[in-house]
Amino acid sequence: MAEPHSEPDVFIQSRFSMSIATNSLHLQGVRFRISHYSDALYNQHQIHFPASLNNAVIKRKAEFLAGRLAARAACSGCRYAEYCHQIGIGPLRAPVWPIGISGSITHCCLSAAEGIALATSGHQNELLGIDLEKQMSVEMAAELAGSFASDEELALIRQTGQQAFYLTALFSAKESFFKALSPLIGQYFDFDAITLTSLSPGQLHFRVQHPECLTLLTQSDITIACYEFETDLLLTVAKFCIPA
Repeated sequence: MAEPHSEPDVFIQSRFSMSIATNSLHLQGVRFRISHYSDALYNQHQIHFPASLNNAVIKRKAEFLAGRLAARAACSGCRYAEYCHQIGIGPLRAPVWPIGISGSITHCCLSAAEGIALATSGHQNELLGIDLEKQMSVEMAAELAGSFASDEELALIRQTGQQAFYLTALFSAKESFFKALSPLIGQYFDFDAITLTSLSPGQLHFRVQHPECLTLLTQSDITIACYEFETDLLLTVAKFCIPA
């Protein structure tokens, strides 16, 4: 991870960049202070304030702004950078990237006062999904597991002896897969669109079950990377290439 640099803006605590060699991805990050958010920051940073946020809580407004700032930075080095000043919202609430670009945004609140936003971008034939999650507690993992994990997946994870970690990773990986595929599929799909088949260090291996996803990827077995971003913070990365 690159050394962060601070800004005079009290909302932005720092910006940073990081590269993930195994996925050939470059990420841009923003650490932000929810406690220092105000609506005026959208004008200050020249980010469009969407009508859908009019009645949103401060946390949601703050993370959306930080995410769009990270996305702008992620696009800064690409050939279409001039078109990335404003990144809209699509019908599935996914970011609308300029023609020729794909990307993904994630944000995670560390506390009631602070959060992190990350973004990455790539060529239009790269399907990208990133997701940052706080590791679930053992109690939370046990309570929520049934909503996103099958009995077979739970059995695999129990064998690791690290249920909270791997259940968080499983949830996050399925979120990353959704982010990567749903904009092109054009519809929502459930957690059972992919099923966990095995685990290896830093990787979760899945079989694609959703017919439209399978047609788009033209392969049934996929791998989603998992990283310990910071203590108790997990980052998953889904990246798939399709014909241009």
